[in-house]
Amino acid sequence: MTDSEWTTLRPHPGSISLLQERRKFGPLGWNIPYEFNTADWGASCQFVQNHLDDVDPKKGISWTTVRYMLGEVQYGGRVTDDYDKRLLNTFGRVWFGEFMFADTFQFYTDYKIPKYKTMEDVMGFIEQLRLVDSPEAFGLHANADITYQTKMSTSVLETIMSIQPKDSGGGSGETRESVVYRLAGDMLSKLPPDYIPHENLRDALDNMFDARVPNLWRKISWQSSTLGFWFTELLERNEQFNYWVFTGRPDVFWMTGFFNPQGFLTAMRQEVTRAHKGWALDSVTLHNDVIKAFKEEITCAPPEGVYVYGLCLDGAGWDRRNCRLCESPAKVLFTPIPVVHMFAINSTAPKDPRLYQCPVYKKPNRTDLTYITFIVLKTTQSPDHWILRGVAALCDIK
Repeated sequence: MTDSEWTTLRPHPGSISLLQERRKFGPLGWNIPYEFNTADWGASCQFVQNHLDDVDPKKGISWTTVRYMLGEVQYGGRVTDDYDKRLLNTFGRVWFGEFMFADTFQFYTDYKIPKYKTMEDVMGFIEQLRLVDSPEAFGLHANADITYQTKMSTSVLETIMSIQPKDSGGGSGETRESVVYRLAGDMLSKLPPDYIPHENLRDALDNMFDARVPNLWRKISWQSSTLGFWFTELLERNEQFNYWVFTGRPDVFWMTGFFNPQGFLTAMRQEVTRAHKGWALDSVTLHNDVIKAFKEEITCAPPEGVYVYGLCLDGAGWDRRNCRLCESPAKVLFTPIPVVHMFAINSTAPKDPRLYQCPVYKKPNRTDLTYITFIVLKTTQSPDHWILRGVAALCDIK
């Protein structure tokens, strides 16, 4: 192997920069913000060097070995989330192969591997690089920058709010106590009369004044960015369960309205299994179809399984006519998808590799605690494209 080829094959410093920079885009970049560092890069370079020293010239480079060591060991050893591991291995597939020796290979437009021999040429190449990289350079959609800017703005505003005095009235002259009293009265007037006041009022007072969900309420309910969103969701949840109890089983279910969506889907699997003689629950798996109709257009329940609604795509758009993924429109962060028909099949065979396995989360913060399941979505592009985009379905975008 020539020096030029070794320079090309060696894990490029741009790779660690890309992995690090994706963190600023929040869950679109990584579900968990990992601390990749130069030690990972150095260990990867040493492995590649050792592999080249031991490789049989007649057989050539074992790309499967290279991708495994980089994606599962050197960098993958830090990754704990399954979907982050899938993303990392996807980078391995699109970065490391015989194709990287071609002159046309680029990480992204104008992001090539420099093959210069002098320091002056290398420095000239560096000087031509952009000071601020676009989200597309990291495999993301341009809308990801809106997510980043929103995150930074929210952080600044929360910091300002946290240092505001709470012991006096605002510019309107209304005192802190009167603001909370008015808000509490408005909320209580809309609730059933059997809610019992709790002794821990100080925390509730402080949080309600800041339009936040009191800690005790959040512990026994769900996460929400503001008190207004939380209360609206409380009313909507009560409406769904009230209809179910006193009217009958809904034709379509609001996925966000369940404390335990996984349990709901498991119960559906059990229901389908019992309806088919000879089916065993261990061999019955979830499957889905995204139909063209939205909730308002549903007039009856499906023959088998359930209809669910309320999911939004993060990182991609939805082609309703063809029922498949598409690129997000400019400045549109979340795209509602139509009703999803969730059903069960008596098969444990792998899903069609041409479909994108889209993870579904309860909230925008993508963790193991908020993960529900995955749904398969049609696409005309490679599923790897959407993996790099960080595409997921969210039950709640607030």
